[in-house]
Amino acid sequence: MIPYRPGRTTDGALPRVRRIRQSECFEVMDGHHRLAIEIARGESEVEVVVERLRSSTPVQDLLRQMSWLDGQVRLYQPIPLPEVATWPLMRRCTDRLGLMIEFLAGRGLDGSSFGGDRSYLDVGACYGWFVAQMGALGFDAHGIEQDPLAGQLAELVYGLEPGRLVVGDFTSPLAPLTRRFTVVSCFSMLHHFVLGRGQCPAEELVARLDAATDEVLFLDTGEHHESWFRLVLPEWTPRFARQWLLDNTTFSEVRALGTDRDDKAPFEGKFGRTLFACSR
Repeated sequence: MIPYRPGRTTDGALPRVRRIRQSECFEVMDGHHRLAIEIARGESEVEVVVERLRSSTPVQDLLRQMSWLDGQVRLYQPIPLPEVATWPLMRRCTDRLGLMIEFLAGRGLDGSSFGGDRSYLDVGACYGWFVAQMGALGFDAHGIEQDPLAGQLAELVYGLEPGRLVVGDFTSPLAPLTRRFTVVSCFSMLHHFVLGRGQCPAEELVARLDAATDEVLFLDTGEHHESWFRLVLPEWTPRFARQWLLDNTTFSEVRALGTDRDDKAPFEGKFGRTLFACSR
């Protein structure tokens, strides 16, 4: 009889699995071929041995290491992987993207009219969801993010080409991606600079965004109605934000397109931000 060891089990031994932490999934530790055979036979249920130890996946480990998460189990942008399917999603993102596409289409910048010469930059790109989506629409899409793990996650989760999402500080004189782009976006970042948490004054941030934009800048920011900003940003209503953008940029039009749909459990009272389209 051959003694048990992973990869070489006795006849009739059950496959061995471990539960993946903060997930409804399991990792197969031993018995991959037996499970594959059962799947090929059309079986939907298989008896296994569940080990007491738990596992985590490389994507989960990277997400927990992202600097802004501080180890919390939550997603900032949608990630279509089963091991994080139950993690709370802070930004649905599809709501903003829908408003962006509708506005761009009204200006003749929809996917059918690009011809390969339209470019896009997402500032504070996080995992790179918007970079991937805008790239799929035909844009020459790029992103910049300060977190050193961002590029690795963008490639692993969304299949972005290396270099599509670069790590760097957009406000630095040495920042990469300093050329102009047809469309620029900057989501949920401005209020950090307004509160003095950025590397420069808020006015300098929007001046840099202005300088990087050829046609349209999409931007949202924390607002007065959110529970965590009610006392520190009392004047930042949508009306105030719109006028502030007009006063501090060269854009001739700042239009409110709608609000996000992120004000849902477990984030009630914390979002519902207005998306602005700034154009000339």
